[in-house]
Parts: sequence; structure tokens; C-alpha cells
Amino acid sequence: MQLVAPDRGSASTRVPRWQNGFFAAQPRQDRVQACDGTRQRYDKRMSDSGRDPQFAIQPPPEPGSQSGTGGTGATRHAPVFTGGSALQQREPRSWKPALIAVAVVLLIAAGLLLLGHRNTAETNPGGAALAPPAAYASSLPITGIQMSDSSNLSGGKEMYIDGTITNHGAGTVRAVTVQIGFKDVAGQLAGKETLPLNLVRFREPYVDTVPVSAAPIKSGEARAFRLIFDTTPGSWDGAYPEIRVIAVSVQ
Repeated sequence: MQLVAPDRGSASTRVPRWQNGFFAAQPRQDRVQACDGTRQRYDKRMSDSGRDPQFAIQPPPEPGSQSGTGGTGATRHAPVFTGGSALQQREPRSWKPALIAVAVVLLIAAGLLLLGHRNTAETNPGGAALAPPAAYASSLPITGIQMSDSSNLSGGKEMYIDGTITNHGAGTVRAVTVQIGFKDVAGQLAGKETLPLNLVRFREPYVDTVPVSAAPIKSGEARAFRLIFDTTPGSWDGAYPEIRVIAVSVQ
């Protein structure tokens, strides 16, 4: 028996396999037309939706297409966007505000330290010793000192020092600060008190005192004063303490 090969026909009459239920590559011209039709339909849908096809993801490129003019066949790629405008370069951090803040904090700390030192000096003039006398102190001699004591309303005792202060200066004295030094039996300073000088306004039916600012001492005037102490140093020898004028306000 002679076997005869089936006639498959020529290339021009051959039936494409996709017509018989198989998928086969389309001719080049058909593929180009199919891609063009797909692109046109895609651009139309993008235009109908209000978006510019230029910024949309491009469909697959044509087989064998070239980018630009005179290219070497490189495939075109869709532009890549980062969801808005171009990234802005981050500005370098400025250290000027931080330096200003540190300087302000240091100034505040220095001011508080200076204020605390000044308050300490005002509450304890002279430190462990008596403060030096004021410049106007030589024009304000203190005479006629007397000491006394009495019981107060709480059951304790108060000590009084009464005396007279005279203004031999040319100005009017509006404030006086005195420092009282109590000494022990060895003649050393046992304690001190710094007080504003109060003038006696009247003595009957009780002794009433006012600050010097309420009744300024004019030039040539002499005024009675009283100093009141709630406590005294335990090692005080009981002798008359030293009264020193350390601050004067003169007008």
C-alpha cells in the first residue's frame, strides 16, 4: 500500500489555525491595526471621563516601535508621576531659634541668681558682722537710749529700746534703717537685728509708733523713736546694744 501525504496547501491558501479553535499569531499588519484601535478606544474613554490621556498609563507599545527619531528600537515607557508636583528639596534646619532660646534661658537664670544674691544681701546687711554706717549717719546722732520690757498679749516678753534721733544735716530725712548689735561677755557679736526706725507719735494712753516716711524729720528737728524686739540672743550680756544707722533716705 502506498502512503500519500495529505495536501496541506500553500502558504497563501493555508487556513489560519485560529479559525479552527486555536490561537495563532496574527500577521504584522493585523496586529498594528488592533493596537491602534485599542489605543483610540482607551484615549476616548479617558477623554470622556475628564482626564487627560497624556497623563494616563499608556497602553502597551507597538511591536518593533522606536522612541524618538533615529532610535535603536528602544521601547517607550509611560511617564511616572509621584502624585502631584515635583518633590521639593528640604530646606536645611536653622539653628538660630534654638540659640536664641538658649540665650534667653541663660539670661533668665543669671537674673534670678543675681536677684537672689541681692535679696540675701538686703536681708542680712554686713553678713556676719555689722554693716558699715551710711554716709548721712554722722548727721543723725542717737541719744538718750533706754531699755525696757513688758509682756505681750500672747504671754511672751518684748524688749523696747527708746531714744532720740536728731537731724543735723541740711536735708529732710524720709526713711532710716538701723542695725542693732548684741554682744556677749567676751565683747564678740552675739547677734544682730536690722529694723526700720519708727518714730513715737504719742505715749498716752499707749505708745503709738509710725515710720519716718509718715512724719519726715526736717533739718534741725529731734524725734523720739522706739525699737521693738520679740527675741534677743541667748548669749547676749544684757548691756546696751550698739545702734548703727546703715541706710538713710534724704530729700
